[in-house]
Amino acid sequence: MTAISLHDQISYILFDINKLKFYDWKIEDLELTDDFDLDKFYSRVHPDDMEAAKKIVQYALNKGSGLFSSELKFQLPNITTYSWQNIVIFPYENDISGVPLRYMLVFKNTDLVHKHMDDYNKMSMKVESADRMKSTFVHNISHEIRTPLNAVIGFLQLLDAGVTKEEHELFMDIIYKNLDMLIVIINDLISLSSLESGCYMFNRNKFDISSFMHDFIESMRDKIHEGLELRLIEHESYPVYLDPHRLSEVMNILLLNANKFTPSGNITVDYSVAGSLLTVSVADTGIGIAKEYQSVIFGKFEKISQFSQGPGLGLCIFKDIIDKVNGRIGVESEPCKGSKFWFSVHCDKRDD
Repeated sequence: MTAISLHDQISYILFDINKLKFYDWKIEDLELTDDFDLDKFYSRVHPDDMEAAKKIVQYALNKGSGLFSSELKFQLPNITTYSWQNIVIFPYENDISGVPLRYMLVFKNTDLVHKHMDDYNKMSMKVESADRMKSTFVHNISHEIRTPLNAVIGFLQLLDAGVTKEEHELFMDIIYKNLDMLIVIINDLISLSSLESGCYMFNRNKFDISSFMHDFIESMRDKIHEGLELRLIEHESYPVYLDPHRLSEVMNILLLNANKFTPSGNITVDYSVAGSLLTVSVADTGIGIAKEYQSVIFGKFEKISQFSQGPGLGLCIFKDIIDKVNGRIGVESEPCKGSKFWFSVHCDKRDD
C-alpha cells in the first residue's frame, strides 16, 4: 500500500472525516488511490510528535473552517527514517450547507530548514540570556513565526520546480494565507513594543463616529471568512474626539478575534455615546469562552483554543491600548453561545 503520494518533496493526503479514512491523492490526475485508517496514519508519526498529529486530526474532526498548520517528524512510504514535515490542512470538499466533508493535507519536507534552525539554536545557546522574561518571550514568538515562515519559504522554492497549474494555485493560496499570519504577528509585536516602551502615541481628532464605523466595517468585509455575516447597527451622526487610527486598531483586533472563533453565524458591531463616553461592542455567535478563562484571556500568549493561529497577543494589546486612555473593557460569554467584547473610552475634547 502506498500511503502518501510524493512529488518533489510534496505529499498529498485526503482525509474523509465521516469515514475516518485517509486517501492517497495524486494531483496530476486528481486520482484517489489507496486508503488507510487513523492507526496507519499515527504509526508513521514519531512518538515525540504524536500530540501534534492528534491536533491535526482533531482540527478536521472539529470541522475547522480555515487553514491549520503544524510540524512533526513523519515516516514516508518505503523510507525507514523520519523526516521533518510541515503539514497544512484545510477543507477541500463541503456539503451543500458549507460543512466540511473532506480535508486536504499537504506535506512539505522541512529537513533543511530544521538543520539551519538547529545550527542557529546551537549558536544562540552560547549567548547568555540577559533577561528571563525576554527569553520566554522569544521562545513563544519564535514558535509562532517559524510555522508560517517555513510554509512560505518551502512553497516559494517549489514554484520554479515545474509544478502543474493546480499545484501553483494551491501553493500560492497557502503562501498568501501564511503571509497574512506573519503580517499579523509582526504588527502585534510592533504595537506591543511601542506600548511597553512608552512610545505609543495618541493623536485626537474630531470626526463623526457614525461615518467612521460605517467606513471601517466596509473595509473589513473582505477579511471576514465566507459564511459569516458582518453586521453594523447604524446610529445618527455624532462628533467625537478620538484617535481614529488607534480606534481602528482596537476594532480590528476585536473583529479578527471574533472572525477566528466564529465558524458560522454573524458578528454584530454596535456603539453608543452617553455623555462623554463612547462604548463599542463586538458580539459574535462563535464558540464562546468558559467563565474560568475570561479573567486570563487578556494576558500575553493566552489562547482560548490550542488550534488557533497567532501568538495570543491581540487581546493583550487591545487591553493595553484602552488602559492607556483610562478606558474600560469587558467580556460576556458562554460556551457554544458566542461572546461579546466591549470597551468604553472618553470621547470629549480633553488632554490625555
